[in-house]
Amino acid sequence: MKVFVQFMLLWLALGAVAMAQAASPTASPDAPLLSIQISTPQAVVKASSHIIIKTKLANISNRDLVRSLGALAGTGGPGEDVHVTDAAGNLVPETPQGAKVHTWSPNNRWRGGSAYFSQTPLKAGGTVEWETDISGDYDLSKPGEYRIQVIRFERVAYDDQPDSREELKSNIIILTVTP
Repeated sequence: MKVFVQFMLLWLALGAVAMAQAASPTASPDAPLLSIQISTPQAVVKASSHIIIKTKLANISNRDLVRSLGALAGTGGPGEDVHVTDAAGNLVPETPQGAKVHTWSPNNRWRGGSAYFSQTPLKAGGTVEWETDISGDYDLSKPGEYRIQVIRFERVAYDDQPDSREELKSNIIILTVTP
């Protein structure tokens, strides 16, 4: 009987440990680790004005992360794409400058002759913010309403887990261009 009671106490203790581990706030492997939010200081601008996009990247997990950033020089930066569409949903044409910066092809992939790579820590709940001037990259000379969304690719790692690649889609902002 004594052995049975000890066995039952051990079984209850193990069950309590398992329940405590299950209740701990760890993110599931499929849960997003990062989020991205964009804004613009002015929702209405005159044609040919500077258009600034403010981007805020947030670590929404409960883990400290390491972001791996890298790009080939001349390929438009570390995995970020700005989608600009008109009111009908058509992609807005890039300017010659925008096409040169954003287009990756065998002909320009090594332009600049270098690559860069860095690892940047981002604490749980932490954010990183930056601004991008997109006025020279897209033809926003015609008055109208435009929708802008940033799609960004991030490589992140935490603890002993291998790097994962996250595709982040921002909110969509509406920009009105006047004559």
